[in-house]
Amino acid sequence: MSEIPIRVLRLIARLNVGGPARHVVWLSAGLQARGWQSLLLTGVVPPTEEDMRYFADQHGVEPVVIPEMSREISWKDAVAVWKVFRLMRRVRPEIIHTHTAKAGTVGRAAAAMYRWSTPGAKCRVVHTYHGHIFHGYYGRLKTAMFLAIERMLARVTDAILVVSDQQFDEIHRTFRVGRQEQFRVVPLGIDLQTFRFSAAERDQARQRLRLHDDEIAIAAVGRLTAVKNQSMFLRAIARTREFLSPGKKVRYFIVGGGSLKTELLTQASRLGISDCVEFLGHRDDAQTLYAAFDGLALTSVNEGTPLTLIEGMAMRKPFVATAVGGVVDLAGTPDRAGEGWMLHQRGILAASNDVEGFARGMAVLIGDRELRERLGARGAAYVEANHSKERLLDDVSALYDSLLMPHENRLRFARSGEAPRFHYIVEPVQNHRVTAELVDRCDVIFHLAAAVGVRLIVESPVRTIETNVRGTEVILELANKKKKKVLIASTSEVYGVSSDLPFREDGSLVMGAPTKGRWSYACSKAIDEFLALAYWREKKLPTVIVRLFNTVGPRQTGQYGMVVPTFIKQALAGRPITVFGDGTQTRCFCYVGDVVEALVKLMQHPQAVGEIFNLGSNQEISILDLAKRVKELTGSRSEIHLVPYDQAYEEGFEDMPRRVPDISKIHSLVGFQPRTPLDEVLRSVIEHQSVSI
Repeated sequence: MSEIPIRVLRLIARLNVGGPARHVVWLSAGLQARGWQSLLLTGVVPPTEEDMRYFADQHGVEPVVIPEMSREISWKDAVAVWKVFRLMRRVRPEIIHTHTAKAGTVGRAAAAMYRWSTPGAKCRVVHTYHGHIFHGYYGRLKTAMFLAIERMLARVTDAILVVSDQQFDEIHRTFRVGRQEQFRVVPLGIDLQTFRFSAAERDQARQRLRLHDDEIAIAAVGRLTAVKNQSMFLRAIARTREFLSPGKKVRYFIVGGGSLKTELLTQASRLGISDCVEFLGHRDDAQTLYAAFDGLALTSVNEGTPLTLIEGMAMRKPFVATAVGGVVDLAGTPDRAGEGWMLHQRGILAASNDVEGFARGMAVLIGDRELRERLGARGAAYVEANHSKERLLDDVSALYDSLLMPHENRLRFARSGEAPRFHYIVEPVQNHRVTAELVDRCDVIFHLAAAVGVRLIVESPVRTIETNVRGTEVILELANKKKKKVLIASTSEVYGVSSDLPFREDGSLVMGAPTKGRWSYACSKAIDEFLALAYWREKKLPTVIVRLFNTVGPRQTGQYGMVVPTFIKQALAGRPITVFGDGTQTRCFCYVGDVVEALVKLMQHPQAVGEIFNLGSNQEISILDLAKRVKELTGSRSEIHLVPYDQAYEEGFEDMPRRVPDISKIHSLVGFQPRTPLDEVLRSVIEHQSVSI
């Protein structure tokens, strides 16, 4: 074992074939390079499953094996807990991060013992749910026992990570595990560079599978286990034949090994589909195989977020799947319903175990080449924006940083040596108890917390509305008790589809149709404005409202779709710079330093109370010209790709062609005028990201 101090002790039950094994290896290797010295603990892979130890070897990760840590419950679990506890005493980790159910139980039980028995131990405990075992695995009594254990373990866990919003709803809201403030949604990430292929590589892959040009290839990728439900896939294949046009040539592939192979081969023979179904077994070259396929099928009864679908989407492969777990988030917003199936933004979904609906949906995918291409393009754009390995490492590293900040009343603080009166608290603003304590301490409140980013808004309108409106309700309610002055950060989005340019604060707000999810953000922020003004007029709570127009600067993340950091990150990495739409839409970008100065001045000015102010630059640039400027300033050779809106977001997506503020009101009151040229702003972001890389 290395003598380098271990900062992160990571546990997974076993490195068997599947997404969790790759996930923990990527995290261990990637975070090690960022200074998070890590040690990976794993159990043994049973003979009935394929071992992915080779994947760890390829990435320079040498796991420590705890032989007693196995999937099933046994007396050996106590031995495993004891061994992990002894190892914790030896390496004294700062972070204990567990993955999957068994490792979560063993690791968190050992962590509780370690904390209790080790004076001065200040480790933080994190658990990631890649899926869950609350349905689809065991009988009623055993499931109830596991659920009780998970609820108890949540009490000794500092942060609970889930891989999708859908999974959060299931685990926390449906099964009542943990407190809401413990949860973080951290989507899976993959190495996107390994999932790119050329037309020639596709031809070669199809030749190896003896696929002809007129044959459609549909594949199911995953371990041959009951929860993956490949039996349903075979039954759906048999039914799909009835819905396809005569002469349609389709071949189906099942990629993966497991204990059910013999049973599934027998079933395929009994259904009379052996001539069109091929079992490829476990493959180390899955990336190459994806290139040969025209679509993917997934029939699981339970999922976290299936890595196989993410990988396929990265390679522009559409999918038909059961609507379980994080699959729903991958599919995106629903578009139109069929008989037993639903077409979504990036895939086709059917209910779990609905063979008829799944077969009909699969037939639609097979029979419509244009649909396959459209779904594939949207999927690739979505994965590029949301599921990169770099984004995963950024998210987890930031989480670890926040958890290791000194504690005060169970809040996580970070104090800057240069600004000893600055406190950084990582908590949801909806946490009434925590926010009440902070409101009591402060003199004024700058309320900037919100659900942001076009992609989040389009795909999670409920989360957007609840986060924005409820957060503002909590702030205003608590501020009113102490009559603390509040600045509400609103958005240029509230102007909606108005063409009355430049936008004036007293102009009409023209919202788009409520059937378009992208307007949920604008409406929620408009409600925030109405509520803030109502508190001022009715309760005399001093409030100031600021509509921000595209604030940019170093350290801004591109995670939520912010265009400047996204373009610069793509350019520095040599990846295509993706411009949504035709690029003619214009925006005005303002440096964060200029914005902050104006916010402070507004809060200090008594005449700002009860007023609304536009805040931003009034100098327009088209998004296409912005991409060109980023490419020039970075010296990048990246190509600029135009991605249609319906591929990037949803069918019929509406954007604002221009968004220009009238800033005469804020200029008259506090003298605001943007001082930092756009090129200077871009250079500062480029410099910051270059250092980060």
